[in-house]
Amino acid sequence: MLAFYLAVLPQFLPAGATPLEAIPLALFHAAISALYLAIITLAAHRARRVLTRRRVRRGLDAVTGSVMIGFGLRLAGEHA
Repeated sequence: MLAFYLAVLPQFLPAGATPLEAIPLALFHAAISALYLAIITLAAHRARRVLTRRRVRRGLDAVTGSVMIGFGLRLAGEHA
């Protein structure tokens, strides 16, 4: 995060701004990030209810297995 603030934040400040003037911008970014992560957490919690159902898990396992077999066949075809 420090690298982000040092690289990106100065571009949004006027020339000659003091480091204290950057604090509100950094706090605003932190608040937006916290809100974003809270939304992602709530969405993941709700998705867990659906994804733990046996029928959904079996379907996801079937799709994942088919994709892995497809990748394996493609890899085998490239080296043949």
